[in-house]
Amino acid sequence: ATPAAGIVAATGTDIVASNTYDIPSTPVWHGRSTVIIGDAAHATAPNAAQGASLAIEDAVVLAKCLRDLPDTARAFAAYERLRRERVERVVALSG
Repeated sequence: ATPAAGIVAATGTDIVASNTYDIPSTPVWHGRSTVIIGDAAHATAPNAAQGASLAIEDAVVLAKCLRDLPDTARAFAAYERLRRERVERVVALSG
């Protein structure tokens, strides 16, 4: 009963809908020998257009941590500590 219904009807097949879920925070990014980066750790909504750039940033930070710290456990923990606040802020804004 609003003008919005007419706008949607006139749009035709250009509107795409899907069942997506926001996961605002992934509680664990690393295990003893495994680490996740990019969308696996922090997927943003597509409208944010930030997924690839955040994944590249993750890769650079992770590489530096692996280079500079004596073992993978410390490197993985440092990577998560350095990245979590920024990416969770971007994910929240993308929602």
